[in-house]
Amino acid sequence: MDNLDRELERAAGTGVPPTVENVRRSCDEAAALPDSPVRIDEQRLRAFTRSLDIRAVKRSSHLMAVPIAFGSVRAATNFHLNLHLFNFGHGYRHPLHSLCGQGAWRTMKRGIEALHASCGERGIDAATLAALTPSAVDALFGFPSGGAAGELDPLRDMILRVAHATGNRLIELGFPSFADMIADRAARGRLSAAGLVELLAGQFPAFDDRRSLGSGREVLFLKKAQIAVAELYQKLGGELADHVDFSDVTTFTVACDNVLPCVLKTLGILRLDPGLERDIAEGRPLPAGREEALLRAAALSAAEAVVRLSTGAFWAKELGDYLWTMGKDSGFRQAERHAARDTCFY
Repeated sequence: MDNLDRELERAAGTGVPPTVENVRRSCDEAAALPDSPVRIDEQRLRAFTRSLDIRAVKRSSHLMAVPIAFGSVRAATNFHLNLHLFNFGHGYRHPLHSLCGQGAWRTMKRGIEALHASCGERGIDAATLAALTPSAVDALFGFPSGGAAGELDPLRDMILRVAHATGNRLIELGFPSFADMIADRAARGRLSAAGLVELLAGQFPAFDDRRSLGSGREVLFLKKAQIAVAELYQKLGGELADHVDFSDVTTFTVACDNVLPCVLKTLGILRLDPGLERDIAEGRPLPAGREEALLRAAALSAAEAVVRLSTGAFWAKELGDYLWTMGKDSGFRQAERHAARDTCFY
């Protein structure tokens, strides 16, 4: 069984409950493990927090531009949830730039925009996901064929497996789409924002971003579920108010992929063991597992400490967007990020 099998075949409702508070708790605990290869420099962290320009942090919070005029709230909801469901592939950043002319996020975003356009007024639904084919993936996501393009074969397979697993799970639950599931659940009482994160991660393995650290210990991140719900709040909060009470969205944690650890390491806030630092700097893959999870956990724990020390000046998504934007600046972009190709979580 490979790692993607473990991610997508996880039984719903098993393990640590997928709550926002368990993300925060488990990452803090993992970051404090004495055998972790990553340490947080508290002095650098506090100095960085004191140096922050709060207005710049809040200006950096952004909405992802989408060139689509949605015909309904249902179609828009399904689009945004699917956009983040497929927000992965970071480990293919270099071959995607070479073969497709852009990195992972822009490639995946282009594919989901094209998938939405192909669905007509109904938008992306369970049947569409369950029926996705390899040739459709190539056409939608702009994957070339032949020669060096074979390096993208595992990413194509990952897209198909996530689509089929999620579409079939929606069908199994009796819902035509994500939006229909949310409406059905809200008919029994409005969901909270954190409750919607728990619903997505609890029912769909591709949203249930977690790792086993051994000895029965798990660390949770829920990156895609949290950022998807935060985006729904920012883009459709008013339209979805009858279904979701978003008042607790500011309790979310920072979303952690491979950009946040790179930025915090470059700032001197994260200190890596020499072997791990060398492997990342030399572009060696970091397979999904304990070392990769402890790196992400330390980054999330450190970012959460910055939010706490700011005493309410900004919320987690604002800081996350600020650090993500910082990671795109030339001084940070040249730093190599860790690459775990065998995960659909980021």
